[in-house]
Amino acid sequence: MVSKRCIRITTASIVLYYILFAIGLVILANDALYNTFLMIVGYNVIVFNLLIICAMLFTLSGSIGLSAVMSKNECLALLFGYITLNLMVLFTCLGIGLIIFKSIYYFLINIGSIVSDLENACTEDESWVSEIDAIYELGDTIMCSSLCPCTAT
Repeated sequence: MVSKRCIRITTASIVLYYILFAIGLVILANDALYNTFLMIVGYNVIVFNLLIICAMLFTLSGSIGLSAVMSKNECLALLFGYITLNLMVLFTCLGIGLIIFKSIYYFLINIGSIVSDLENACTEDESWVSEIDAIYELGDTIMCSSLCPCTAT
């Protein structure tokens, strides 16, 4: 059986992590408020408010955990564990959703430039397609020549 002292130490370390994480979220919220990209798309205030709400959730959960450690109350410890589990599930889903959203967003933003680069590749000398062609042609002239004889059968 796990001792109550071990549970209190674990809870106290999680509370410390929550407080540091809440401070980090407030710093990120301040950066999000003045982020140029977020200002252009008009989401800077929304992201700021969401990060502040998340910081408040972590602070509230941390204060419940600190109360559980100081008062040695098992009910508060159970409540802290329940809130911590819900925060973990919420932020895991949020992180996965952001990764998927970012990938789709960047694909949709960049697909137009990739298509236009491919369409204009034959007319431009400075496109990335012409650079790849130049590398291929240089490799083709060096390989299987007197500089690099082919020994493949």
